Amino acid sequence: MKLFALLTLTLLCNPIVHAKQTEKFEKPWSTYVAETEKNDLQENCKPQWIKAKADVPFKGTIMLHHGFTACTQQYFEWSKNYLSPKGYDVLLVVLPGHGLVWDENKNDLDGYPTRDNWYGVYHSAVQSFNSIMAESSGDHVVGGLSVGAEVALDSALEEPNLYQRVILFTPFFRLSSAKKEFGPDDSKWVKFLQSITGGLNKKKGALVDFVANPKNRLCKLADKRQTWGKGCEVTERKNGRAGYCQFTFDAVSADQQYGSLLLNKTQSALKLPKMQVLGVENDPTAASFLTRRFVENAKLATGVAPNLCFFHKDANHSLLSRFDSPKENKYWIPFLLEQATAFVVSGTEVKKSISVSDIEANYPYCDVSSENPKAITL
Repeated sequence: MKLFALLTLTLLCNPIVHAKQTEKFEKPWSTYVAETEKNDLQENCKPQWIKAKADVPFKGTIMLHHGFTACTQQYFEWSKNYLSPKGYDVLLVVLPGHGLVWDENKNDLDGYPTRDNWYGVYHSAVQSFNSIMAESSGDHVVGGLSVGAEVALDSALEEPNLYQRVILFTPFFRLSSAKKEFGPDDSKWVKFLQSITGGLNKKKGALVDFVANPKNRLCKLADKRQTWGKGCEVTERKNGRAGYCQFTFDAVSADQQYGSLLLNKTQSALKLPKMQVLGVENDPTAASFLTRRFVENAKLATGVAPNLCFFHKDANHSLLSRFDSPKENKYWIPFLLEQATAFVVSGTEVKKSISVSDIEANYPYCDVSSENPKAITL
C-alpha cells in the first residue's frame, strides 16, 4: 500500500505523457505520405514524422516547411537534437514540386508551382497540411524557411485558431536587390537579360517577373533551367545536400506572386498566433525590407507585432542548414536552435540588444556576431 501511494505521488509530481498521436491523426498523415511517395523522391527529401522522446513530457506537434530547392533534411539537426528531446512530434513535409530523384536528362523542374498554377497548388497544399495538424495532439506550431516560411505563414493566416505559435526563418516575399548573381554559371545569361531590360538590371525581383510575364515575348525563356552554380552541384552535393541545384525564373516569379498575396492577406488578418520572425541583415536572397513590412502589416491589422530579429549579414539565407554552403563556419547555428526551441516550447522571444543604423531603426539584430559568438543566452 505504501509502495502504491509512493508511486502515485511520484507520477503526480513528475507526470510523463508519452508522445502518442491518435488514429485520427495517423490516417491523414499516412495518406499524405503515401501520396507524396508515389513520386520517386530522394531519400533525404521524403516526409518524416520524428517522434518526441518517450521519456519526456509530450508537449505537442510542430510542422516544418523547408526552403526553395531544398529538402526536409534542412531540419534534421533541429528536429532530432532539440525539438524531439523537448517533447515535440516533428512533421517534416515536402514543398510542392520538390525532392524528386534528379535525372540530368529529364526536366524534373516541371513540378514547381508556376505563374499559371501557383495559387491552386499552394492553396491545396495548405489545406492538406492544416487538415493534418487539426488532428494532431498537444500544442500546434508551424514553421518554415524562405519559401517554406510562405507556406507556414499562409497556414496560420488560413487557420489562425489552429496554431499556438509560428516561427519563420528568412521569409521569402520577393528577391532581394542586394548584388549577387543567381549562380556563377548563369552570369552571362543574367547579364544578357539585364542588358535587354534596361532599368531592371539592379532589381532581380522585377527582372524575374518581367521575364516570366506571359504577356511578353521573353516568357518562354522563363522555363530555361538555371543553376545555383558549381558550389551547389559539386561541393554541396559532395557533402550530402539533397534537393535541387536547379530552378527556373518562372518558379521564382510564382513564389514572388505568392509573397505579394501573403503581404496583402496579412493586412486584413483579424488574428494571428504568437509569431517569431528571424531574418538576415541585407539578405542577398530574400528582400529584408519586405520582412519588416510584413511585421508592420501584422501590427496594423491585429495590434500585435510579431517579434522580429535580424542576424548579422555574414549569416546566410539558409540560416539553420549545414548542408547549404557547407564550407562556412556557421557559428550562429547552436544559438539559433536554442532560441528557436525556446520559442517553440514556451513562446520565449529571441533576445535582441543591439541598436542599428537609421536605415533600419527600431529593428535590432539578433545578438550574434563573428566578434561575439556567445552573445545569445537563453
